[in-house]
Amino acid sequence: MKNKTVPILAALSALLIGGEIRLFTECSAMAEENAKLRSQNDQMASTIATMEDSNTLLSKNATEMQAENEDLREEVDLLVGKIDDMSVRMAYTTNMLTMLQEEYETVGEAIPEREYDTDPENITEISGMSADQFDEVIGKIMSSRGLSSCKLDGTGEAFEEVESTYGINGLYILAIFAHESAFATRCINTNNFGGIKANGGWKYFNTPSDCILYEGQLLKTKYVDVGLIDLDDIGEKYCESGAWPSRIQELVDEYTGIMTEVVE
Repeated sequence: MKNKTVPILAALSALLIGGEIRLFTECSAMAEENAKLRSQNDQMASTIATMEDSNTLLSKNATEMQAENEDLREEVDLLVGKIDDMSVRMAYTTNMLTMLQEEYETVGEAIPEREYDTDPENITEISGMSADQFDEVIGKIMSSRGLSSCKLDGTGEAFEEVESTYGINGLYILAIFAHESAFATRCINTNNFGGIKANGGWKYFNTPSDCILYEGQLLKTKYVDVGLIDLDDIGEKYCESGAWPSRIQELVDEYTGIMTEVVE
């Protein structure tokens, strides 16, 4: 009986040992698998955390972009308002320009084009030039005479004032100066370019402009106001030479041609 029991116990022991080994092997395999699953779970948790951070950042960016869009929308609304206002103003300006253009065309049709011809019978028909235009005419006359400098240079304001104050055509005064003092290149110490006498001698002027204004006043008070407005009548009193009127008119005609180039 004893001999039969030993093999049986040995067989049972072998079976138990084999089962423990298999169980240990399976437990080890399960532990490794569990470790892999835990690692994967950690990776997934990390990925989820990263995604949550990204989602938070995206949400923040979306909020900032929404705020920026609202600011931009306000700026666009302001610009649209300004554009609308400018459109209204431009429409008003366009209407005003159209009206002014129509008025200008009407006036242009009503007023005949001016002819820049001087009348030897009336020195009171002024040229109507501005100071700058007189200065330009004087400069061209200087060039035609080969003059690099002249005391009449820059006196355009005085000639403009002569026409507006005394109603004397400034071109006639220029012609008188050209004839009496070689276009202000003589008598430069006295600034008397019109051959004006005073107290038995030649009148003295502080500046060329003083002479220009005095010449205009002289022609107005001593000639025009007493009915002498044409060159022939003025010449009889102004100069003893009978050729004086024709010579003055020749110079005026020359300067009128220069004036036409300047004003047109």
